Amino acid sequence: MKIAEESIRRSVPDIIFRRGKMYAHSDRVKILRKGANFDVEAEVLGTRKYFVRLFMNKFNTLTASCTCPYFEEYGLCKHIVATILVANEYDEEIDFKKNSWKSILDYIEKEKQYSQKSSKKLAFTLEFDDDSWSITPTAFYIKKDGSLGRKMALNSNELRSGAVIALSDELVAAKALLNNKDISYYYFSYQNRFSPGENIGHIISLLTHSIIFSEREEKITFYPNPLSAQFVLSERKDEFHLSFQLKDEQKNKVFTLTKKFYLLTTAPVYLYSNKIIYPVKESIPKSLILPFTSAKGSLIVPKSELEKFFKTVYAQIVSAGVPIQLPENFRQDIFNHLVKKAIYLSEQDEILQIDVKFFYGSQNDSTQIYEVNGLRPRSSEIIYSKNKIYLIARQKKLEEALINFLLENRLKMNETDDVLVLKSRTNPFDWLFDNLPKIAEHGFEIYGEDQLTKLKVRRSTPKIISKVSSESDWFDLNIDIDFDGLRVSYFELAKSIKKGKKFIQLHDGSAVRLDKEVLDKLGLISHFAQKVSGKNTLRMSKTQALLVNEIIKSSKKASTDKAFKKQLKKFEAFHKIKSVPIPKHFTGKLRPYQKAGLDWLCFLNEFGFGGCLADDMGLGKTVQALSLLQREKERSNKKLLNLIVAPTSVLPNWELEAKRFTPQLKVLIHYGNDRTKSATDFEPYDIVVTSYALLRRDYSLFKEISFHYIILDESQKIKNPHSQTAQVARMLKGKHRLVMTGTPIENNLSELWSQFQFLNPGMLGSLKSFTAYYGNAIEKHGDQEKAEQLRRLIYPFILRRTKETVAKELPPKTETIIFCEMDKHQASVYRKWRDYYRALILNQIEDQGINRSRMKVLEGLTKLRQISIHPLMVEKEYKNSSGKFETLWNILEDLFSENHKVLVFSQFVKALTLVRQQLDSQKIKYAYLDGSSKKRQEIIDQFQNNEDQKIFLISLKAGGLGLNLTSADYVIHLDPWWNPAVENQATDRAYRIGQTQNVFVYKMITKDSVEEKILALQEKKKKLADTFISTESAFFKNLDKKDIEVLFS
Repeated sequence: MKIAEESIRRSVPDIIFRRGKMYAHSDRVKILRKGANFDVEAEVLGTRKYFVRLFMNKFNTLTASCTCPYFEEYGLCKHIVATILVANEYDEEIDFKKNSWKSILDYIEKEKQYSQKSSKKLAFTLEFDDDSWSITPTAFYIKKDGSLGRKMALNSNELRSGAVIALSDELVAAKALLNNKDISYYYFSYQNRFSPGENIGHIISLLTHSIIFSEREEKITFYPNPLSAQFVLSERKDEFHLSFQLKDEQKNKVFTLTKKFYLLTTAPVYLYSNKIIYPVKESIPKSLILPFTSAKGSLIVPKSELEKFFKTVYAQIVSAGVPIQLPENFRQDIFNHLVKKAIYLSEQDEILQIDVKFFYGSQNDSTQIYEVNGLRPRSSEIIYSKNKIYLIARQKKLEEALINFLLENRLKMNETDDVLVLKSRTNPFDWLFDNLPKIAEHGFEIYGEDQLTKLKVRRSTPKIISKVSSESDWFDLNIDIDFDGLRVSYFELAKSIKKGKKFIQLHDGSAVRLDKEVLDKLGLISHFAQKVSGKNTLRMSKTQALLVNEIIKSSKKASTDKAFKKQLKKFEAFHKIKSVPIPKHFTGKLRPYQKAGLDWLCFLNEFGFGGCLADDMGLGKTVQALSLLQREKERSNKKLLNLIVAPTSVLPNWELEAKRFTPQLKVLIHYGNDRTKSATDFEPYDIVVTSYALLRRDYSLFKEISFHYIILDESQKIKNPHSQTAQVARMLKGKHRLVMTGTPIENNLSELWSQFQFLNPGMLGSLKSFTAYYGNAIEKHGDQEKAEQLRRLIYPFILRRTKETVAKELPPKTETIIFCEMDKHQASVYRKWRDYYRALILNQIEDQGINRSRMKVLEGLTKLRQISIHPLMVEKEYKNSSGKFETLWNILEDLFSENHKVLVFSQFVKALTLVRQQLDSQKIKYAYLDGSSKKRQEIIDQFQNNEDQKIFLISLKAGGLGLNLTSADYVIHLDPWWNPAVENQATDRAYRIGQTQNVFVYKMITKDSVEEKILALQEKKKKLADTFISTESAFFKNLDKKDIEVLFS
């Protein structure tokens, strides 16, 4: 047999257990003998050798002793713990004969120590008075022959000093009795006198191997076997008799409790009779035993009191778990299956009250179910009727778990503990809407909700009822919300929403909650519709027809007039755009997707809508726009003037493309110091091309003119709706409007709004409404439903094609990430600056918050990115190389030897300067372009046409727009940029229409640097599909503290 380690742990202080375990694992314990029933003797090496004795008594109580001073003073010691742990590992019994003969000498020495130290033996005296009893530690001298001599008084000092021979258990009992307290559990009565049935049975359990005398010095013994208790109810004539029996199951012997027995203790139960102490297995309340110790043998139960007996005494016997034998003609059934749980709702002075009921069923009778109050003490309940006894055995743990579940749902007991009420600050309507459904889902049946009056709620899904009527420039809407036949006008709900109310009272007194579902359905209306003064009517612009249609689609019932249906058909026509002929005097050849683009542009033209041509870089947006303008010239009988606004770098490109594809269109480049100051100078021309800077500067000139088309090329230039450029562009007068960009959204949805406010003013509402309804929901919370709704609204007005889907004739493009290793010098510089900025930034975040620390974050990340390229960009005195530059040069040498042409992009002009110095030192010809370069087109043409120039160094921002570099077949990005869309634009300088070679793109990343983490964070921060927002959300806008810790780790 083994002693559970957890039992040992619970029996001693933690430090004793830990030290004992250490002794056991360090070979300090030598087992001398192990017999049956954990009878163990051992030697433990501590400060000196100590002897430990263990044995298990017949009541399965472990008795232990040790010769160490700690055991004499406090009891269980580390040596005993160590011995138990080691003895647990011995599966077989160990005897003296199986060990060395020297172990006998050890045992003799141990006995000698005991005999030399002690000349007294501990014993106990059991005495009885009329209404109490006592047990007192005493001592007897040990005679030379080993027998006990005269009795003498005993004090606690003798016990501590070891002057008295005693077993460990009886030492604990004696010390407790002498000190008038129990060191483990209880406080003893005055002068160690106890009333019958005192709850100190654990003290008697320690004395099963002790010497006990009566007050007449007669020896008292323990009955050898624990006895089983049972009650017996028998019928005799017109009455019943209840007796209490003790049974020795081993000897098949029965004792009936009478006044000859004396109840000593409970927990556990010990009875005394005729110099014998009887141990009882069951734990029984003394109230069930004491009446029998003063009776002749049984207690009389009259028939008339039988029902009361079963509901009281019988119930207590069953609750105590003691068997009871009933007369043969009695039937007993147990209801122990919890078949139903329910709560009952009621109102008391506007306070919601919840009653809890549990229902129990029987295996024998499925038709009968008994109800119990779930909030009363969960003990067994008895029902008696005509010799039938129904025991409702309640499942205490299950009931407790269910009540705890209810309490976790914002409930608490009321002051009298008979019903549950809401916890303080809990809104009853919130609870009814939120928590009650959870309780129902947990299996509780709900009753009484229909009878609530002041706290009545409606859970029905609201239905929007809408009516649309049209005027010349707007739509009028009348909207009601229906709750199961009860209608509320939109304006009633709007008032409640404005006041911040979560609930609205309907006409019948019931409440409905304005939850997310309701608010979302009304959100479009509240954000984008305007109230007509003096009327219960809403008004929306004709450009918002699709927004109105979204409201109609969310309506259960809607009516619209002919004018609205006609307007809606215009948008439906988008799915079946008719083909138009290519203009007669267009001298180029449109590819199929470009012809589809012309058809789409003509569709927008026909219905008077502005649109965004958002094809990938290199797919010919310029050609499609020119074909549209040529068609407009051929269709018109009068002169049409069109305005194109573009970045300065691409102005020459528009002039060249127009000469090539639409030579009939006269083009004026409005640029330079000699540019015209008069609008009349524009009259001979079909197209005026100017820059965004000059649009702002010469706005007084442009505002006087009504243009046929206003086209914004690279329209991300107006992405900031508050910028002067965006505001000036919106104020221009033009019949038709078009924007062109490969990246309609780079950072956030306000950029989309800004471009659409130029194209179709008012279509997406005010910026404030758009941000509140769409921007925050999509960008901050990833609301896919609203993202899809917005995509539907703008879908007809944006045309975007990628190279992969339309330009099948383009050769393959291969992208490869090349990881570069830092050498030890570069890594040392990197770690130094990383640790500096990490400490600086995290401290600043703690002091000032993350928003005020963003500039410092950008500064630190820029430093680390530069070191990842080359430490010379940060430390001028740095004398060693860079892993990235070593890798770059190896790649360039291979490419030059194979006669390839390569574009090298970097965000940092400093990095390109370092590359230039290397190229100059080896006298390698190259082209170079950054933001300060003049004669851009000349530099581009020279690289395109000069075979000697194998490499073109380009700063990322300067090279993102207006470059056609199809002579190159390799693109190297020396460092990653926050937004991959910018990198893709740069790559498209080589990978575009006209490219005939395979294109290879190398992205160089320094391992174990911030560059790796930027790539990972870019992916993590993506919020929406690439079809909606270009590639990533605003990088720094969404960085949190955890992200910053990762970047600087």
